[in-house]
Amino acid sequence: MTGHVLKSAMKTRHPGVKAAVSNGSRLHLLQLDGRTLEGRRFADLVEALTAERGGYEALDTAKRQAIRMYAQLAVERERIEGERASGKAIDSEAYGKLCDRADRQYRRMGPVKAPERPGLRDRYQRRSA
Repeated sequence: MTGHVLKSAMKTRHPGVKAAVSNGSRLHLLQLDGRTLEGRRFADLVEALTAERGGYEALDTAKRQAIRMYAQLAVERERIEGERASGKAIDSEAYGKLCDRADRQYRRMGPVKAPERPGLRDRYQRRSA
């Protein structure tokens, strides 16, 4: 039975029957109200980091997961930094571990893709227009 489940899971399914997180139409497995400060920041980070690496379609599953994990760590780090900036005491050991994990996760996302430079033909056409 396990082999059958594995074989069927390996088949490519239509996007309409995939989980919403898998096909990119939702950020979280659970249906959440993403209008909180943290929810909006998480979505902004996922969007920006994905775009910097060539867009959703250019990324494999592991890179997409790395982006989500980094975004979550970054939101948590920013929350802690806000607490510290407001004068509250923070656990500096936990903060340091969080920063180290975020740094490692950042490297797992892969490099930022350089923007494509317009070719000579593109530059000429823009000048003519």
